[in-house]
Amino acid sequence: MGWSELENGDLLDEAERKGFVVMLTADKNIKKQQAMTGRSIALVVLRAFNNAIESHVVMIDEVERVLAGIKGGEVLEVLHPDMKP
Repeated sequence: MGWSELENGDLLDEAERKGFVVMLTADKNIKKQQAMTGRSIALVVLRAFNNAIESHVVMIDEVERVLAGIKGGEVLEVLHPDMKP
């Protein structure tokens, strides 16, 4: 897609222009850095101990559940099972 040079708000803007409705990210600070009010795109923040694919695979069921109900402008976190209280 050629988006590697885009960061933060520019990345969200381009994703919206291309019709994306949800972005998955491991950037736990994005919800503090980006104003999501009025956006058509939503964010799902994957919270795990690291960014290894193995750490995220166990979160797939929860990600699917969140994706089923998320709305534009929302930022929802999905925690790795070992991080839940």
